[in-house]
Amino acid sequence: MALTHLRSPPPALPLPPLGPSLRSVTAVAETFASPAHPLGTAGPDPGRRSRLRPDLALLALGTAILRIPALLASAHLTVDDGVFGASAVVMRAGALPFRDVFSSQGPLFLPLVWSSDLVGLRTLNSPRVLALVSGIALVLAVYAGGRIVADR
Repeated sequence: MALTHLRSPPPALPLPPLGPSLRSVTAVAETFASPAHPLGTAGPDPGRRSRLRPDLALLALGTAILRIPALLASAHLTVDDGVFGASAVVMRAGALPFRDVFSSQGPLFLPLVWSSDLVGLRTLNSPRVLALVSGIALVLAVYAGGRIVADR
């Protein structure tokens, strides 16, 4: 099939002048930038970052303190806890995730169990490091989301 029937695109239409609309945009920008406006001056609050770090540190520390009894428990807390520990022990022996070890969780779960086992120095409780770290990450993510949605 020949492409001779295709035509060139139509010429672009000229843009309207920017006269009054540019002035109105400038007026709106000046209104929002004035300190008298409820939104105040546009831009980040310089003190917000310094207030945020102690909050995050306290939340992370509090979450870790709450998770320490579960991290140091001498027995398996749930059936899943035992399965995660057994999966880590089998992967220590050289089994590959999702080939030699089955998990009904997503594809990243067993590599995370293996890495938490490595960070925990391959001890009996080392797979529980994943629960500790993910608990801290979840608390900090919810706090950060709350800070975006609402103010103090």
